[in-house]
Amino acid sequence: MAPIASLDREDKGQKISVNFARHQIAMVAGSSTHVIDHPNQDGRRGVTIEYELLSRVDGSARFGFGTPLKTSRVSRSADSATDDVHVLASVSGPIEVRLAVENSTKATFEVSVRPLASIPGTDSKALGATIKSSLAPSLLLTRHPRTLIQLAIQPLSPSLVGSPNGVPPLHPGITAASINASSLALMNASVSMKGVVCAVAVARASPEQLILNPTTDQLATSTASGCFAFIFTAAESPNNRLHASEVWSNWQAPLGFDVGEMVVARGLAQQGARHVWELMKESIGTAGASTPDIMAGVTDRQPDEEKMEI
Repeated sequence: MAPIASLDREDKGQKISVNFARHQIAMVAGSSTHVIDHPNQDGRRGVTIEYELLSRVDGSARFGFGTPLKTSRVSRSADSATDDVHVLASVSGPIEVRLAVENSTKATFEVSVRPLASIPGTDSKALGATIKSSLAPSLLLTRHPRTLIQLAIQPLSPSLVGSPNGVPPLHPGITAASINASSLALMNASVSMKGVVCAVAVARASPEQLILNPTTDQLATSTASGCFAFIFTAAESPNNRLHASEVWSNWQAPLGFDVGEMVVARGLAQQGARHVWELMKESIGTAGASTPDIMAGVTDRQPDEEKMEI
């Protein structure tokens, strides 16, 4: 995609930025990589991807819906900061595993959700179980038997933890951001995977309107909401073309469940998840590494190579 604005170089800060029509990519030497997708005219919220480069872990990433966390307080309103969803994820592994949880045929996969304050409660454990079940289909754990892959997740939006203003306890926005941040951290840690799991939230604002990645206020006034997660892979589709299949969903409609509406919501979520996948692929390119086959729409892999390693 060719830039239509400008290419500016600042020698002192060693910063290169390219402005695109749809999103901006910025890479800072010796620092983390950012991919910012600005809000669209159709109401779609912005997306932020950042590789945190945390110490003492093998991979880390931050994913968010809404205004980037590093935006100045002057340009970031209080309402916007409240509705923003940001999640930090880190991966350690494969590492030595405790004898009690060792598996002789595959790696042990552990997921822990750590709140900003206090100790993990029921909501954190439920979110951890959801993320584990969503990511399990994408991991090739049999390649690392008798080891441990440890995923730690920390939501950075304390006001969204729990069930504020009638929002479901398992917040769809935090669930989606946690899954996306986890996928980025796993790729950043070079964990063996056969696909990339991307997730988005959907809410019903009215009988005729569905909202993609709604804010907290929109969730509080919605009559139905949920999160949809899809795995994107090229190995399981003809001609190695990008294929998406649903791995997890939790559509909730307290006032009445409509199967047809859920199907429409799933289709909208798949489009949004594919857009997230495209931004993830863009972020890998800006990190300075070659884009792995797992993130490519068409690969040069031979037919007998069913799986590949990032």
